[in-house]
Amino acid sequence: MRHIFLLSIFLFFLSSCDKDESSEFVDGFDRSSMLTNWVDNIIIPSFIHFNNSLQNLDQAVDDFIENPNAMNYDELSNLWLDSYKSWQHVQMFNINLAEDIEYQEKINTYPTDTNLIHDNILQSVSNLNNDENETAIGFPAMDYMLHGLDIDKNSIIEQYISSNSAENNKNYLKDIIKSMIAISSQVSEDWNSSRISFINSTDNTATSSLNKIINDYIYYFEKYFRDGKIGIPSGMRSGGMIQPTTVEALYKKNVSKDLTLEALLACKNFFTGNSTNNISSGVSLEDYLNYLPTSSENNLSQDITDQFNDIETSLNNINQTFYDQIETDKWVLVDVFLEMQEMVALLKTDMLGALNIATDYTDTDGD
Repeated sequence: MRHIFLLSIFLFFLSSCDKDESSEFVDGFDRSSMLTNWVDNIIIPSFIHFNNSLQNLDQAVDDFIENPNAMNYDELSNLWLDSYKSWQHVQMFNINLAEDIEYQEKINTYPTDTNLIHDNILQSVSNLNNDENETAIGFPAMDYMLHGLDIDKNSIIEQYISSNSAENNKNYLKDIIKSMIAISSQVSEDWNSSRISFINSTDNTATSSLNKIINDYIYYFEKYFRDGKIGIPSGMRSGGMIQPTTVEALYKKNVSKDLTLEALLACKNFFTGNSTNNISSGVSLEDYLNYLPTSSENNLSQDITDQFNDIETSLNNINQTFYDQIETDKWVLVDVFLEMQEMVALLKTDMLGALNIATDYTDTDGD
């Protein structure tokens, strides 16, 4: 009998070890519905909108190349900004193929390397989708080609008409948008083809859709939104030294705030489950936190919503371009950074703790 008893204990131990590691975190919340809302109402529609914006931008590039005049230049510049805003709604979804091919680095690495751009133009480099060119492609490179190639609008247009490198400038501008369309199409198709597996991956494991997308959302907020747009230029994440030349959209200058507000909207929409066009909403992280007894009692979801509003208020206190604000009075941007830092603590410590999800990246923030 003693042997039978010991065998029973051993078999019980084995069966316990075989259980899905997510079993201890089962809370009854419909995670599949949340993943479905994310992929069907936010992620895939955002990529459709972004890809359409790139096609419009591509056509504007063709029109400008064929006839470099003020009207076509203005249209191209406006569509560049429209597409750049649309990008703010897809950058955070950097998992699977997007991560593998360094998608966000190829679309939005700034500051752009103007020396590398000119070397590529001089050498007529057309294959831009390699890692070595990440600082010479994407929206920041196009920003330079449209707004930084010379001292003013008319002089920039002349760079596409009568300069020695006019034809090469045209070709490089076209090659930038071609590379953006090519890799964005790949990532968009990856999301479409992996839709079912994404929705079904509801476990609480390091490789599940739920954990990967939430971790990537927080990583984006912390590293690309807080640090990239505000922390590094203002000196808060660059050793105390202001770096105005590291702002997003350096050469257009007066749109950095618009891009940051657009990114904030994208982050808030993801949390609240609102679609990109704000015409529908579904199951969200906000719902999940309200469902969990502890976080609901502590009003965590309301704290996060309030913090989104506080960040927006602090951003709207910036009356100058980011570049000028940093040079004249950086403390207005520091206030924005501190509000963002409060949000990082809410998302990374409080929300992940409530959801029993481990952080899958490390840093030295101290939050």
